[in-house]
Amino acid sequence: MKFETVVLTKNAIYALSKAQLAIEQLGYKLKSATSTNQTYKRGTFISSMVALSPQGWQSTVFLECAPSGLLIALDVNVVGGVALPSSIDYWERELSHICRLAMGEKSDIQLVKFKRPPVFKILSMMLAVNFMALAVGAVVGMILGTPLVVKLVGFIGMYVSIHKIQNYL
Repeated sequence: MKFETVVLTKNAIYALSKAQLAIEQLGYKLKSATSTNQTYKRGTFISSMVALSPQGWQSTVFLECAPSGLLIALDVNVVGGVALPSSIDYWERELSHICRLAMGEKSDIQLVKFKRPPVFKILSMMLAVNFMALAVGAVVGMILGTPLVVKLVGFIGMYVSIHKIQNYL
């Protein structure tokens, strides 16, 4: 998925230096550079498949000084991930943050942070409670020498997580 914009400015080199700071602030690393072009990368192909938020997906930012201004292109690897509206919104906010700083305006990096939909909080809470219950059940089961305790504590963990989710909603 590709996002592009042009920052119209008479001093593209100044805009390039400001954009560099914004990109590095977002966690990108410089991969190649010439006097008028730069490429930054963040994430890996594997992280695109396993990351729970788009911040961890493989992405590349291209900066190019043009006569009309600074061209900023953001290329995101969505292989293995689903580009939900919240993910697309995140990438648009990230590109907007880079553009604002390149133009010399103020921009708060907190506005760029990925905002997880409530379903992620619910699922992570449910998984955490289940894993904790299974770990306790495994320890108690090993001490007592019976697998029944593991199953019993696992079911209790599922009940507690469902109850917590109902309270959360």
